[in-house]
Amino acid sequence: MEIIKWTPEYSVGIASIDSQHQSLFNAVNEFYNGIKQNLSREATLELLEKLKAYTVYHFKTEEQLMKTYSFPGYQSHKDEHDNFKAKVADIENRIKNGKLVISIEITNMLKQWIENHIHKTDKAYSAFLISKGVK
Repeated sequence: MEIIKWTPEYSVGIASIDSQHQSLFNAVNEFYNGIKQNLSREATLELLEKLKAYTVYHFKTEEQLMKTYSFPGYQSHKDEHDNFKAKVADIENRIKNGKLVISIEITNMLKQWIENHIHKTDKAYSAFLISKGVK
């Protein structure tokens, strides 16, 4: 089951980023399905780690493109990435310390952040990077 589904409306017009966004959607869906299946805490943490690792990889890709082409909104975009990474790290730490039970609400928060980030923040850089020849 998909909690977040890739559609053309999420496209930023840059094939490599669109592909990474699709993989990110898949990681969120995998995490969501793990929660729905009541996987063990360890197995669910593994899925969260996978999601976190892919997110870090994706953010580095975007940030490198923005730096390479001197995107003027780089710092605020990076700040959003850093805030998201901090939220995920906090969720992970709280789960590991037994202070948080993984729930559908956490997955919904991740989903909403990703959707909003792509629709607003990522689309803000796409025209700029495309104008610099990034495809």
